[in-house]
Amino acid sequence: MSDNKPGEEQAEAYIKSKLIRNGFQVAKPSFDIRGADLLILDDISKKTTKFLRVQSKMRTVSATANSSVEIPEEYVDDNFILFLYIESGEEDELLFTFFKEDIRQWRNRAGAYWLTLSPKSVAELREKLFNKKVAARIKSRLQAQPIKDYTSILIDGIFLEKAIKDTQITYADIWPEKQFVKPDLETVVRDLLIYNQFDAPNKTISCVIFESGHHSLNSAVHMPDENYISREDLEIRIVRSSQIISSQLMQQLQRIINAENVMLVADDAAYETELNALTEKGVDLIILKQRAYEGSRMYTTHHWQDVAYALGRSIGLESFEI
Repeated sequence: MSDNKPGEEQAEAYIKSKLIRNGFQVAKPSFDIRGADLLILDDISKKTTKFLRVQSKMRTVSATANSSVEIPEEYVDDNFILFLYIESGEEDELLFTFFKEDIRQWRNRAGAYWLTLSPKSVAELREKLFNKKVAARIKSRLQAQPIKDYTSILIDGIFLEKAIKDTQITYADIWPEKQFVKPDLETVVRDLLIYNQFDAPNKTISCVIFESGHHSLNSAVHMPDENYISREDLEIRIVRSSQIISSQLMQQLQRIINAENVMLVADDAAYETELNALTEKGVDLIILKQRAYEGSRMYTTHHWQDVAYALGRSIGLESFEI
């Protein structure tokens, strides 16, 4: 059956509020992590953290309308928890929690676990209702998890456009006969990833580019028509907006910084306060920006690299020319 999007969003918001009230740190993943709608995090002060993957579902069950839940086999492991929000028409809040060992008792069909829902079966699930005892069980399971690292690269599109054009100007003075190329977006991202020093178990990199509607990144980079590019080792998502790019990017950074390694491609004073706050917490990330004499607008105590080398490769320069 197809999920009802408004209902799923309602359930996700309710589940998040219940988890927070029970002392959990909750984040929204930036890309698909094996069915996770939410992440339960361990210690927000650490560079990397243990986490659990949470999938949220909402179903309506009544005397005239049964339902069901389907979970792919590959999602169900010690790191996975399912929260099921039931609307029955009789009670306002029925929230059930299922761990790996619960789900694996369901009927298995075509590579997925199935749970049929009816007023009778829902009544039999009372022991799965979320409560303080279940919250303690989640905390115990969280502590037992190994740290699993993912890596994301977040790009300020306004800065990327400026940096590419500045790189062309710099090297045009050095190599006046050189014909520069206009790179495609994937080439630029892969060149930027030469600075990736994270050794994450999951080798697929998630890239999110925040493109301003008031600027023209396409003037410096061949932008794809679609907003999502998927490769075996790289996922690129483009967020186009007329809102303040730095604010949107930092919101995304705060959502993922405790569950993922982060590379940040940005150079603006608007980022300084929040980045310095992360430094005080002991949270680190890799920043790609310009040098001061090339027009840097951001001071940071984080580890950083000069973006010019990678972008020089993108516009067609050889290693010996940079």
